[in-house]
Amino acid sequence: MTGRFFGMFDKDMLSVIAPITGNFNTYGYVVIHMPIEQIVHGKDRILNIVYITALVIFILSLIILLVFTKTVIPVKEDHRGCEGKYAAGNLSHTIKVTSADEMGYLANTLNYMSSELNKMEEYQHSFIANVSPRLPLPADLDQRSTWRRSRTERSRRNFTTSTSVF
Repeated sequence: MTGRFFGMFDKDMLSVIAPITGNFNTYGYVVIHMPIEQIVHGKDRILNIVYITALVIFILSLIILLVFTKTVIPVKEDHRGCEGKYAAGNLSHTIKVTSADEMGYLANTLNYMSSELNKMEEYQHSFIANVSPRLPLPADLDQRSTWRRSRTERSRRNFTTSTSVF
């Protein structure tokens, strides 16, 4: 209950009344009074602490955001550019490794992957260059097939003529 408690106080008070009971009988009441100004002052002190804490957390999060944008995002953009070059087929491009953290590890891994893929592509080109002179061209295959057909026809004719003698 707030107010002057039936005109007993000069200032507004918060009054709390609690009965004292025992054996289902009420023996009396305990009444506690506290000035509203004191309660408001305590509330203001607690809210000031909360506001200051929220402001400090907000400032710290801005600092973390600025550090993140200055350190991580440029490295990520550099990686994104390299990934596009890798997708276009330029596997000789490398990423500059500037740190030993997760982003540096990722850069080293991408560099290793691109060098291995580049070696594999070079090996494939050299293999095809070494094997291609030995492979017959489609025109050669066509000549061979006509040669085989003519040879098969000749052998059939010889077979029919040799069987007719008997």
